[in-house]
Amino acid sequence: MSRPDPVLPLFLDHPARVTSDRLELLTALVNGPRFDPLFRGELLVVPPDHPVYRWQCRVGDCERPAGQHSVELCFQHDREWAKARDAGGNHPEFLAAATPLKAARWAGQVPCLICPGCPATSEDRQLCRRHASRWQNRNRPDKPPVDFESWVLEQSPFDGYGSCPVASCRDLAASPLKLCRWHELFYQREGRPGGAVLPEKWARYYEVYGKPVPVTYADRRQFDQWCRTARSETLHGQVNLRGLRPLVKAEIQWGLFKHTEGDRSRWPLPWVQNLVNFCRDRDLGSLADIELDQCTHFTQMIARETLNELRLIYFTPETAREARFIETDHFGIRFPGRISHYDLTGVSQRWLRDVLWDYFAAILRSPKCPRPASTRPAAASSR
Repeated sequence: MSRPDPVLPLFLDHPARVTSDRLELLTALVNGPRFDPLFRGELLVVPPDHPVYRWQCRVGDCERPAGQHSVELCFQHDREWAKARDAGGNHPEFLAAATPLKAARWAGQVPCLICPGCPATSEDRQLCRRHASRWQNRNRPDKPPVDFESWVLEQSPFDGYGSCPVASCRDLAASPLKLCRWHELFYQREGRPGGAVLPEKWARYYEVYGKPVPVTYADRRQFDQWCRTARSETLHGQVNLRGLRPLVKAEIQWGLFKHTEGDRSRWPLPWVQNLVNFCRDRDLGSLADIELDQCTHFTQMIARETLNELRLIYFTPETAREARFIETDHFGIRFPGRISHYDLTGVSQRWLRDVLWDYFAAILRSPKCPRPASTRPAAASSR
C-alpha cells in the first residue's frame, strides 16, 4: 500500500459549504492578538533582516538582496566569498572586510520628483518620461548651464494616467495604455492578449497638444481578462497577495506566520510568491484545491507545510477521529523529527479504528505519555 498523504483529509473534506466556515475561522486567527501583523494585508513588506525571512546580504550596509541559492550573500559577494574560501579565508573575516554595495536598481516604482502621479523612468534624476525628456533638452551642451534643483522648481507637474488595472498591481500607469511599465513589458511578452494598442507617435500628435490618447482593442474582453489574471512583479522583500480569493489569501498568511515558529527550513520570498502566482493563475479558492503534482518542488514544499498547519485548525480532535486520523498537536504533543499527523485509514473496520483512535488519544492525554519518536502503540498489528 502506498504511503498515506497527510494533506489528503483537507481535499476529502472540502465541500463548498465549509469554505465560509474556514474563512471565518482564519479571519479571526489572523486578526487575533497572537498573529504577527507583518503578515496581514495584501502587500506584505518584510524587513531585510527578518529573523526567518531575511532577504538582504549579510555584509554590513550592503543594500543588495541575498540570492536564492545563497542564504546569506548577494550574487557579487557570494562570488567574492567563493574565491576567498578557496584561498583559505574564513567567513567572519570575509564579512568584516567585504565592501558593501549599493542597490543595483530601484526596488519597486518611484514617483517623479515633479509630478507625484507619474512614475519616474530616469533613475539618475528620478524624473518621469516627459520631464526626463525636457531635462535632456534643457541640459544640452549648446545651451547655458542650469542647476538641476533650480530647474525642478520651475517645472509644472503633468497629469498621470491613473493606476495600473491589473488586479494584482497598484503601481501607477506609465502610458495611456493604463498599464505600469512592468506590466507593459509583461503584456508584450505574453503576446498582447486582446490587442490593445496606442496610435503611432501618440506622444507627438496627441499628448503634446493635451488631447486624450485613444486606445483600440482587438478584443476588449480578452484584455480585461488578462488584467484580472496577470501576475505581479516579484520584488525583493515583498509578497504580493493581491488578486487572490479571500480564503486562499488567509491560508497563505497563516502559513507564513506559522513558519516563523520553531526550527523550519528556509523559504526565500520568491518561492512564496511563486505559490501565490500559482494560486492566482488558477483562481483557486483554497489551498485544498491545489494539484500538488503540477507545482515545482519548492512550491509544493511550501504548500504542503501550510496545508499541514491548516489541517490542525480546520479539524478538531472529534472531526479528525471521523476523518480517520489523529493529530498529536491536538493534545499538545509533537514527537521529535515527526509531523503531527498519523493516518489510521489502514484499519478498515470502523469500530476497531475508533477503538484504536480512543486508545491513542488516552495515551496522548496521559501525564505519562511517552515522548521519544520511536515509541509506538502495539495496535499497529491490527491493520
